[in-house]
Amino acid sequence: MRVTLIHNPTAGDESFSATELTALIKQAGHKVLYQSSKKDFKSALKEPADLVAVAGGDGTVRKVAIQLLGRNIIPIAVLPCGTANNIAWSLGINGSPPELIAGWQSARRLGFDVGVARGPKGKIRFLEGVGLGIFSGLMSILDEIDDEHDIEFDDSEQKLRSDISAFKALVADFPACEVKVTIDGQSFAGRYVLIEAMNIKSVGPNLQLAPEADPSDGYLDFVFVAEDERDEMLDYLTKRRQSAEAFPRLTVHRGQHLRAIWEGSEVHVDDKIWLDKADEAIAEDSHPTAIDVTVESHALEFLVPS
Repeated sequence: MRVTLIHNPTAGDESFSATELTALIKQAGHKVLYQSSKKDFKSALKEPADLVAVAGGDGTVRKVAIQLLGRNIIPIAVLPCGTANNIAWSLGINGSPPELIAGWQSARRLGFDVGVARGPKGKIRFLEGVGLGIFSGLMSILDEIDDEHDIEFDDSEQKLRSDISAFKALVADFPACEVKVTIDGQSFAGRYVLIEAMNIKSVGPNLQLAPEADPSDGYLDFVFVAEDERDEMLDYLTKRRQSAEAFPRLTVHRGQHLRAIWEGSEVHVDDKIWLDKADEAIAEDSHPTAIDVTVESHALEFLVPS
């Protein structure tokens, strides 16, 4: 096969170099075009290829996948090298790069849905999830910490546990938000500390908020944590610090269209803040913010172990 390899050389623990990854792909009998995700990877994606391999974390996978939308579908093979690796984990891709590359010939192609959020800043697509409330608040805090302090972690698990601890510290006192929300036209209005539209099982630091989510079923899983359900989230976070296999007992609804109207909370899309409190559109003295979240069925294909 002709393989285009997009590699984030700074992802995770940087355990596999560009030279090593390129050699592994050639040894498996494939032709390879290498490009760092830190440079002009978009040009490399325009070259003819039978497979696009992405060596990096969720952010790198998303950047590459978004560029492939709307073209003749070329399967994406993930070589997870990031911290959380939510996308790979949700697809059952958890081997080492040598193991995964060796298995490409027998792997199967899986259709992958893509979520679409529309709001005051226009339209944006997501692979993992979009939401408002506690998790968006956590992302804002972690972004500020990363900007002000250069904290070193021994490994990715230590980084995940640190983020989970920070998330847990927010839950008890995070202000609830009055939200007018509908799913496929049915009202679920109430006071919530978290609403997440999930395309895959996990978001953020491997938080398995939607354990039954299937990114190939044409639906999104909508996770709700009401004002009086904080204890359920705290219980889950305590267990999650001890085991990656822990899962929460949260309210989850499945559907294809969520509309939410509220005031005063950030909104994240995947691992980035999309709408910030500082934005004029959601300032305290402005009109309520409205977003619509829908799903595009099988907009991408991933190569997954058979």
